Amino acid sequence: MLVRTRVNGEWQEADVWPGSSLLYLLREHLGLPGSKNACEQGECGSCSVWLDGTLVCSCLVLAAQAHEREVLTVESLGMDDDLHPVQEAFVEAGAVQCGFCTPGLVVAVADLLARDPSPDEHTVRVGERVRGGVGESVRRIDGVPKVTGAFAYASDLWAERMLWGHTLRSPHPHARIRGIQIGEAVASPGVHAVLLTDDVPGQRTFGLDFADQPVLAWDRVRYQGEPVALVAAEHPELARRAAAKIRVDYEELPAVTDMERALDPGTPRLHDLGNVLRHVRIVHGDPDAGADVWVDGYYETGMQDQAPLGPEAGLAVPSEDGGIDLYVATQWL
Repeated sequence: MLVRTRVNGEWQEADVWPGSSLLYLLREHLGLPGSKNACEQGECGSCSVWLDGTLVCSCLVLAAQAHEREVLTVESLGMDDDLHPVQEAFVEAGAVQCGFCTPGLVVAVADLLARDPSPDEHTVRVGERVRGGVGESVRRIDGVPKVTGAFAYASDLWAERMLWGHTLRSPHPHARIRGIQIGEAVASPGVHAVLLTDDVPGQRTFGLDFADQPVLAWDRVRYQGEPVALVAAEHPELARRAAAKIRVDYEELPAVTDMERALDPGTPRLHDLGNVLRHVRIVHGDPDAGADVWVDGYYETGMQDQAPLGPEAGLAVPSEDGGIDLYVATQWL
């Protein structure tokens, strides 16, 4: 469907899928990556824009709802050497951090100050500063592109005629795969490929120390969320819908959910090498040493993992020499 919208003062037209969000229209059709795609549920605010002067999460607004209406994005506030006072304040304070959600924060603060033009000193302070003094923080070199939304993250990558991927994952913590039917998914609109483990060239497993993690599961799945199939389509929603049509015949197996029980000889072996990846014996100090106070106990620490708003993403582009150029944000490759 054709959508006509006034974006940042200019009328724009785009032929979009009826289910496309305003966020998708801005990023993928109009080339405005400042509004970030993070939670897709209207919770984080990284995609905040103004729609007819009202602050909205563009991931929750259909592109069709913006037809013949006015949209303002973070790019409308200021760019490079002509920053909005709020953007300038963020840069001066070094309040950009990783910067992924910063454009949404800038828009939200600008909206607040537009409704309350008399902030106190605990709100945003804007003014001339004398730079170069001893002990003064140096402006971050990435500050300006982050407050303007111009800083490119992995999910901002784009190429002409790009396809979108979606992963079908296991709903079971442990199950045997008895069969996979992909016919309906392959025949779905906009789908270019449905890939299973037999489509993986070369080695089908990977890992940092031991290559024990399948790229795509084949005979068994060993955790809830393990990748089973990949779909490549012309639109992310088309890829999601096609993935939902893949039929996997699972035979559920006993789940191994306790670390101590995993060491029991009668517990199912999840991997060919067993349930112990590595056995490291540590001996330190004298266990028979005398002391006025002796503490003996079993201690566990909670698992910690990062939870960034920015989605893990990447772009694969066929190269002229027949290979593939990968653009990813990772420390392991």
